[in-house]
Amino acid sequence: MATSATQITNYGCRTSRKNPATGTYLPLSDNQKACNRAHAKLRAPGERANAALKSWRALTRVRMSPERITDLVHAVTALIIAGH
Repeated sequence: MATSATQITNYGCRTSRKNPATGTYLPLSDNQKACNRAHAKLRAPGERANAALKSWRALTRVRMSPERITDLVHAVTALIIAGH
């Protein structure tokens, strides 16, 4: 697993940079900042949906096959994302 200092997203955006000598974060260029904003916009709906699903304790008591639970979670996630 990569650390946040070396992690690169799927489309080549660097999420953060550290100075190896001091361990402090280096400033990001305007292009890197724009890339990080685009990455955050893509991740935000999924993160909101995951947070909502985790807060629903009813899903911890669901007794059905894993395939059906997966279908249920996909449907609920799609509805949550569409609602925002």
